[in-house]
Amino acid sequence: MTESGGRGALIAAALEPGRGNGYSLASSAHKECDMAMPEERRTAPRLLRDENVVVKILVAPAQPELVGTKVECSTVDVSASGLRLLLETPVETGSQLGLEVDLTEHSDRYFLGGEVMWSRETEAAGIYLIGVQLLGEDTPALQQWRSLFI
Repeated sequence: MTESGGRGALIAAALEPGRGNGYSLASSAHKECDMAMPEERRTAPRLLRDENVVVKILVAPAQPELVGTKVECSTVDVSASGLRLLLETPVETGSQLGLEVDLTEHSDRYFLGGEVMWSRETEAAGIYLIGVQLLGEDTPALQQWRSLFI
């Protein structure tokens, strides 16, 4: 299920035209995204942001066929330590990702690494919500990303 261009029909079904970079979460996907996870493990405050991300699946122990796959998706929220992403490819917990985050307010792109901490399908069939913890504590890219939240 490689998605190399556009948002795809399933993400389009969960997104509706909005402000900013052109999309906002539709009601069913938004409702799903607002539901709290059973165990709160966040270490940093989250900012609601709808930003474009290209995810490259680097390691997927439960789904080795996905390694190397690139998927375009959107953030739901971001923090200094992680991202919540909405995408149409199911990515299992424990998978490691390369993330290219394009922030609309900044002209920079951020190349980050992360691990999927949780994953679930939303009420919109075929749309998945994942929680990604950022990795690479000492990398310049992560330090630059974290400086945005100071």
